[in-house]
Amino acid sequence: MLSKEDLELEYQRIAFWINNMDTKISFALGATGVLIGFIFSNEDFSKTLENHSKTLQLWNESSIKSAVFFVLFGLTIILLVAAMWCFLNGLKAKINPRKYKQPHMVSSSNIFWGDISKHNYFSYKYRMDNSESNDWVKDMQTQIYINSCICAQKAKFYNIGIFCLKSALIGFLIYHIWMWFFL
Repeated sequence: MLSKEDLELEYQRIAFWINNMDTKISFALGATGVLIGFIFSNEDFSKTLENHSKTLQLWNESSIKSAVFFVLFGLTIILLVAAMWCFLNGLKAKINPRKYKQPHMVSSSNIFWGDISKHNYFSYKYRMDNSESNDWVKDMQTQIYINSCICAQKAKFYNIGIFCLKSALIGFLIYHIWMWFFL
């Protein structure tokens, strides 16, 4: 069995990874916002969009080129919105440890701030004064497991968001190249 010091170290390591994921997600969310702002604030873009909209209504040979333009643009926007959604969900605070409840896990933690704040100080102090060393070890093991699950969920949202962002960047480049060569 791990010592208290080993458990504390593991808990701090996982807290570091959660913080690391939040930092990465925040940076990626900012980059996504900048790209969306760039797309929608571009004056040439709005004129181009308007011209292709008119061409698409006529439906002739150049309408196919306009349709490809709209599809590429639409996919880019959808992917950017999906990336933002993933990044925002990755940053969302997940404070429901009961979601991860399993047999032999501590249900009311003396470590998790969400459980501590549900009680008044006297109740919290009483629980701390009357807890045994083994209770603390079980509580720490539970918190390590729950925080690991939270970190894995954040990493999942981050990775999906990065995939959407990279795909949107590729779509953005393709539709700009399409505009330069074909429109």
